[in-house]
Order: sequence, then C-alpha cells, then structure tokens
Amino acid sequence: PQRPHAGGAGELTRRGLRPRGRLAGRGRGERQGLHEGARRVRRRVRRDRGHVHSRHDRCMMLAAVLAAFCGPAAEHLNTAGNKHLAHTLAFAINLASFSSLLTFVAIKTPGKRAGFPFAERWGPWVGMLLASLLIMVDLTRHILLDSAMYVAQLHMYNPDWSLTFAGKFGMYSSWVGNILLCASLIWYVLPARREAVDAAARRARSPPPDFEAPVGAGAGLDRRAY
Repeated sequence: PQRPHAGGAGELTRRGLRPRGRLAGRGRGERQGLHEGARRVRRRVRRDRGHVHSRHDRCMMLAAVLAAFCGPAAEHLNTAGNKHLAHTLAFAINLASFSSLLTFVAIKTPGKRAGFPFAERWGPWVGMLLASLLIMVDLTRHILLDSAMYVAQLHMYNPDWSLTFAGKFGMYSSWVGNILLCASLIWYVLPARREAVDAAARRARSPPPDFEAPVGAGAGLDRRAY
C-alpha cells in the first residue's frame, strides 16, 4: 500500500485510499502536525549524525591536544640545540624579508614618489630602514649569545628574573621597530594613492584637446604633437 503524505484526507480520498494506522480517525490538521513532527525528528537525527560533538566539545578537544603537544609530549624539543636553530631561522628569515622590502621600496620610490620633495620622497624608506635595524637588535643578541659571545653583557635576566639593560633594550627596540615599520608602510602607500586620485581628477576636469582646429589658428593643438 502507498504511504500517506502531508496532503491530508482530501488527497487520500481523491486517490481512492483511506488513512491507516495512527492516521485513521484523525483530522487533516492533526495528520499534518504528525507529518511535520516526523520531518523535524528526521532532520534532527541527520544533523546529530553529521555533528557528533558540539562546538564546546570540539574546542575542549583541540585545547587538550595542544596542551598535550606543548606539554610533556614536546619536552624533548626544549633543548639548547633546538633553541639555537630557532634563533638562527628567525634571524635569517627576518634579514631576508627586510632586505627584499628595502630593495623593492628603493627601486620603486624614484618613479612612484617623483612628485614629492626629497625628504618626503625618501622618508618612508628611511623609516623602514630604521625599523628593520631596531627589530634586528634583539635577534642579533640571541645569535651572539648562542655563539657564547659577550654573555655577561647580553644576557636577558638578572638572578631575580628581572630584565637586564640588554633585555629591556631588546624588548623596547622590537616594539618601537614594529610600530615604525607599520607607520612607514602606511606613509609609503597612502600619499602615492592620494596623488594618483588627484591626477585623475585633474585629467577629468581638463577639456580634451581640439584636434579639428587648423594648425596655426591659435585655438587648437597640432595633431602631430601627439
């Protein structure tokens, strides 16, 4: 026998069928409510099958995995050799990045910022250079310490775990360097963009040249000049 659906008693009667089972003896509205409830249950079951864990459970599982990895499970990685490797990689990656950035800006500045005065034209590049030097201070200190050079002068902490002069200087130089780097990048990008917008506005306001005017008439321009 065909299964009843949400069409109600009228649809079943038109097909020559009679409601059976739980639907027998119930009104159309009540049968539609039962069908809608069954559909909600099926949707909830499919959703629960696809999402076994709630968002809170997934976050807790991720935190447990990270804690296990960063805790005793990764304790064997906390060695002097691995620290030296991390310091060397950080120094090399930052040095390569800053060298590429400074080279790119130095090549693009004469053409991109040609309309600015000398100080304003090269100001962003100088700011990036100073920022790069300040950021590299603490990284260089780590490299020297890993090489057992100037240990008494460059160590970061005192016996009471307070910062030494070298530690404070490296920390503040990194902060100032990152702030100066962001400011220099914004300085390099925004004025050139504003200049391009102003130039486009001037071109839009200027009338097109009169190519149809005869040469020597004084009102137009010579086509051959273009």
